[in-house]
Amino acid sequence: RTGVFTGGMGALAAGLAERLEVITGVEVERVVVESKRAVGVIARPAGGGSSRSYGAELVVCAVSAPEALNIAPEIGGAARRMAAGTSYSAEIVVNFGFGSAVEGAAAMVLFPVSQGFRACWACTNASKTAEYAPPGGSTAAVVFSGERASMLLDESDEKLCTIALED
Repeated sequence: RTGVFTGGMGALAAGLAERLEVITGVEVERVVVESKRAVGVIARPAGGGSSRSYGAELVVCAVSAPEALNIAPEIGGAARRMAAGTSYSAEIVVNFGFGSAVEGAAAMVLFPVSQGFRACWACTNASKTAEYAPPGGSTAAVVFSGERASMLLDESDEKLCTIALED
């Protein structure tokens, strides 16, 4: 099941940023591990420049599983095998809430790219979001995945909503 944050997926990052020091504009080269515990990172400015060390009580690593192996070579055993065999597939989910019920049974509809759709599929009242619908209301989720999602990753939320409504 797809997890949903009130306020969108960015709500988790925003909530963490309210309580923690967040450093942006750097690219992590390596996670520093001491006694089997992450204690910081070695990072360089994204635009180039010298690397430096950042100490941390906790490191949140938001990279693909294979990239995690490059910046945290201490990962071993079953976790290394799992991460090495994991491939990345982009996915964008646009959720809509409606103040009234969508007619018909909960359903999933596939959108063929051969017919010009950018979204891959949509569902009404059949996803985790249905639990958050207002009384008497309903939800719809439109999902972009794989190559279609990769092409849209830099679009604004407003543009993604427009594309989802068009499809």
